[in-house]
Amino acid sequence: MKIYLEQEDGSLVIDGMWLGDRLYRQALEEVEAGEATIEPYVAPDTRPQEERQWRDQELAKSDIELNKVQDGRGTGLVSDWRDYRNELRDWPEHESFPDSAFRPTFINSEV
Repeated sequence: MKIYLEQEDGSLVIDGMWLGDRLYRQALEEVEAGEATIEPYVAPDTRPQEERQWRDQELAKSDIELNKVQDGRGTGLVSDWRDYRNELRDWPEHESFPDSAFRPTFINSEV
């Protein structure tokens, strides 16, 4: 049985393809004949991917900052940067992932 997905604007999609007027009418006929169903389209949750991208960017930035501190030219303590990096690495396994409100934050204990 075919499954058509209905988007918020009322258009129908099947196999990732939007149905034009002729195919839309054909789909409705198939549904009326019991050969197909229409289900609401649910967009995939992209937050996990976005949070991993944010985390990867933060890891790259923290590499630079950690190197600066080790070279005597940065701010913060080496241990603070290492703690932050560990929290970033663990972020995808955190119970609140991918809620960005709970992202790891750098804490500078020198202040």
